[in-house]
Amino acid sequence: MQTAREKISKARFQFLLDHPFLGDLSLRLVVKEGHTPTMGTDAKHLLFAPEFVDSLSAQDLMGVIAHEIAHCIFGHAGPQGIKRATGYNQDIWGMACEYMVNHFVVDLCELSLPGKYFHDRKYASGDWTTEEIYHDLMANIEFNTGSGMVIIDDHAQWGKDKENNGHIKTTQDMGDLDADWQIWM
Repeated sequence: MQTAREKISKARFQFLLDHPFLGDLSLRLVVKEGHTPTMGTDAKHLLFAPEFVDSLSAQDLMGVIAHEIAHCIFGHAGPQGIKRATGYNQDIWGMACEYMVNHFVVDLCELSLPGKYFHDRKYASGDWTTEEIYHDLMANIEFNTGSGMVIIDDHAQWGKDKENNGHIKTTQDMGDLDADWQIWM
């Protein structure tokens, strides 16, 4: 039986083969257990709850990891994300971030996500920024409440890495690639 960490390692290796750009970015996030009920990122770590990872198929795990990488790509996580979110309704901002990254994962990367997640073909043109999605959601707030959709990851860690401001300072911060290679081979 694979451990959750091994499942994540195999998914990151699969990214190197299927989506090299995401594979490279996934290796820059240090895999760290805990601090979340599902998965999350602070722009430095890929945080996970073993029970959540164990509940996912290999395809959905790749989608969720891509989802976390997308939060980093689009500047939602880490200090930059906290600064961008200032002055916005945090619940609606979180929804806007979800619509943006889920468009990236589902429509552009063609990966799957578990459960009922925030996704609207309306935002699939690629012409929307997270801020524009936020303002659109605010203009249609009655329509967007009670949708039954859920945020699939933990945004609570955004901006929590005060020590390094989300930046990798040393090669030790990169995680243990030697251990990953042993799992991959």
